[in-house]
Amino acid sequence: QTHAELMPFLTDPHSSLECREYSVDQMIEGLANWVKSSNFKVSLNGLEVLCLMVDRMGENFKQHVTTVLPAIIDRLGDSKDQVREMSQQLLLKLMMPASTPQYVLDRLGPAFQHKLWHVKEGVLVTLQNTINRYGARCLLLSKIVPDICKLLDDPSPQVREAAVNSLVEIYRHVGEKVRSDLKNKGLTQQRLNQLNAKFEEIKVSGNMLPTADITPSRSSASSTNDEPDFDFVKPTLSKPVQRSASSVSGSGGLKKTIPSAASASSGSGAVDEELFIKSFEDVPNIKIYSSREAQEQMLKIKDVLSDPNVTWEKRIDHMKTMRALVIAGASDYDDFFQSLRMLESAFIMAIKDLRSQVVREACVTIAYLSQQLGTKFDHFAEAALPSLINLIPNSAKVMSTSGVVSIRFIMQFVHTNRLIPIITSNLTSKSNIIRRYSLEFVNQILHSWPTHCLEKHIAILQDAIKKGISDADSEARAYSRKAFWGFADHFKSQADALLNSLDPSKQKMLQGEVSNSSSSSSLNGDQVKPKSRSRAASEERSAQSSLGTPSLRKPMQKVSSSKSDAGAVEVDGDLDILARKAQQKSYV
Repeated sequence: QTHAELMPFLTDPHSSLECREYSVDQMIEGLANWVKSSNFKVSLNGLEVLCLMVDRMGENFKQHVTTVLPAIIDRLGDSKDQVREMSQQLLLKLMMPASTPQYVLDRLGPAFQHKLWHVKEGVLVTLQNTINRYGARCLLLSKIVPDICKLLDDPSPQVREAAVNSLVEIYRHVGEKVRSDLKNKGLTQQRLNQLNAKFEEIKVSGNMLPTADITPSRSSASSTNDEPDFDFVKPTLSKPVQRSASSVSGSGGLKKTIPSAASASSGSGAVDEELFIKSFEDVPNIKIYSSREAQEQMLKIKDVLSDPNVTWEKRIDHMKTMRALVIAGASDYDDFFQSLRMLESAFIMAIKDLRSQVVREACVTIAYLSQQLGTKFDHFAEAALPSLINLIPNSAKVMSTSGVVSIRFIMQFVHTNRLIPIITSNLTSKSNIIRRYSLEFVNQILHSWPTHCLEKHIAILQDAIKKGISDADSEARAYSRKAFWGFADHFKSQADALLNSLDPSKQKMLQGEVSNSSSSSSLNGDQVKPKSRSRAASEERSAQSSLGTPSLRKPMQKVSSSKSDAGAVEVDGDLDILARKAQQKSYV
């Protein structure tokens, strides 16, 4: 049975995904054909294997999203509940780690107009799950709301109910801006009254999230008339997951929010992910037609940023130009990353600049490059990270919080083991805020990175958690306790050894962290599950994370560096056989 052979193979993190005879493209096309099968068992098998493929390939699966999406959309309308549920699960995995929620939802348009009501209901439920898991700010909601509004008048009562529930969920995250903008969507007064009643009900219940603005909309004072009032809701990636957790747990404390982010953004002049997201594409419109053009522009950026005599306004403009180049497709050219290396020292100078506007723009640009380039940004991120960490204790809130948010994006998207020692080396800092944030980043790493990225630094991570559990700062200790269970999910025996080395009082605190979490023994609601290493655990870990998001950057090839070359060749042969069977539709 091909399915029975593929499941343990893909679950094993040491198995290589390199093929010699068959390409991964061919294998995924074969699996997409499984999903299309009229036999629900075959379809379910295809969905399960694709979930594991996404887990293993991470961002490298993005190029295959459009290949598998039509088949998944059709399966949202399957007559079997388990097939529909698995389809929704796979859609969430395609959002992260394979791509982004917005990327997938942009391509789900046909599902909103599908002839089968199950499909329309399914895509609305998927939208609700996306908002709850990743937060409203992971999506450009103004593009989605018109489709939802159309489904309010769908012939199917199940679809109408799902559409109402979707708008209520958006309102719960965003607040009164939703109510204000729905007045311009051509809805009947009866429908508006129904929605307003639902909004009031959720508002009175106390289930509104901290992200929601519950004051009347002030769009006339804050935005132009032709801009949707909640168009500010643009993709962000680390905090929304916590908002989802807060809606599940409903309890206070560290489990439901990211305290450092919350406290950092509360001060005067502080910035947060929302502001970064808004700034990402607030850049001049640039068109490039060759690799040489891109190189010349990047050389100009380097010269300007490296010259202390250039005005700060001009330096900011050139950092915006850097983002504009990526938007224009400069990263598609082969020489781009070589040119990017020469910008490292220039950006480090900008991070160290005394003017907060320059520092902020440098951090925004680094965050954006992390998001767009992923692991290819590893060398740059490694070079910039120490300077970003040095910003954290800065008394100027805009500098401090800019550094934190930028590091969050790096941890989110740039999964390279070389960053781990840089983070953990700061646990001996005299600054309690640096130690606190460092442990927060360790926690994020352990709850969102794939295991193979961590294997080289097991001892370092183990020691970091042990130090953190005894830290003088209470929030640092809390992050360490959370990090411990993330560590246990990856390395059970080492976590057991660490637990046994702790004082009974600290062991009790760790166990208390589990008992205070959800029934699945998660430290963060339904996101992290320190359980035995089963196939389900492998599937869940990359889809659900703690402080950051689902693991996003899983290299497709040579997953295990610990394997010998000979071992890798043998495994490659195994995958060739399995790929051939998948292509030949050997389903059962």
